[in-house]
Amino acid sequence: MKKLLNPIEFYNDRKLLIVNLIIFAVGTALAVLLRGVFGSPIDLHFESEIVLLHSVLGNITAVLTMMLVLFIAGKIINRKTRLIDCLNLALYIRIPYYVLTLWNILGTFSKMKPVVDNQNKISVTLPSSTIDVLVLSSFSFFALVALVIIGTIVYFGFKTITNSKKVTDYLILIVLIIISIILSYTLSKNF
Repeated sequence: MKKLLNPIEFYNDRKLLIVNLIIFAVGTALAVLLRGVFGSPIDLHFESEIVLLHSVLGNITAVLTMMLVLFIAGKIINRKTRLIDCLNLALYIRIPYYVLTLWNILGTFSKMKPVVDNQNKISVTLPSSTIDVLVLSSFSFFALVALVIIGTIVYFGFKTITNSKKVTDYLILIVLIIISIILSYTLSKNF
């Protein structure tokens, strides 16, 4: 279990990067296939129609933004922080999001997108079957589980990358993550 929660401590950085890049490519393709779009490092939402470039760029932006946040916070805390470790961690924490895209295999989330009609009225299709309700409920539960797992991975990975020991080290990281979420969400809306 420790190896899954902190692969940076246990695996060779170059081999881990290769595996992470393969998972990134497969996960991005899966997200496109299932109409998933990434708006920030912690955002996954589904569209009724997808623009391939938008989904791919959203995932790349999310990874690069998180990598920069980890690297900047790491350099503030420990000058020996390596970019490859930050990239590995940023790629690795995307895996739960790729798993979550599977919840749209029936198109449940894509069907429920708000639609604006000619009179500027917004209408939303509500779940129409028991399966839709089960999909929504289980997605909510597993999305929370994914956030806890991602938080745990970031904690252990960042601790390994920076050798951080103080609470202030993690406060720096949290502030930078919040800033990155806002920035990457803003950037993704402008694409």
